[in-house]
Amino acid sequence: MENKWKTPLCDCSDPDVSCYTLTSCPCALATGLTDLEGSEPRYEEWCCWLFTTLTCPCIMAPYARYRAREGYDIKGTVANDLCVGLCCSYCSTRQIWSEVKVRGTLPKKKGFMQMK
Repeated sequence: MENKWKTPLCDCSDPDVSCYTLTSCPCALATGLTDLEGSEPRYEEWCCWLFTTLTCPCIMAPYARYRAREGYDIKGTVANDLCVGLCCSYCSTRQIWSEVKVRGTLPKKKGFMQMK
């Protein structure tokens, strides 16, 4: 059975993450997403560099959306993840944050190598 997103794409009602945090310090959000996934914060420095130096969250947002969609078996396509991540990167990242909070940590799928 295919799931749907439990949280809307453009929702700023979550008091834990403000829209100010998304626009002013996206590396804090990336760190928070890593914590919610139950992962070790391996790429914090890379995320901070990517988001703040290049100001290009469009690279990380589609990938994070893909990981969340695949982890929760949410209906969708890679093309949709790419389009939403590129066009609405902050809203997409916010949706992923809320989705992980609602559903719990992402399940570990067989076949993916865990990096240390």
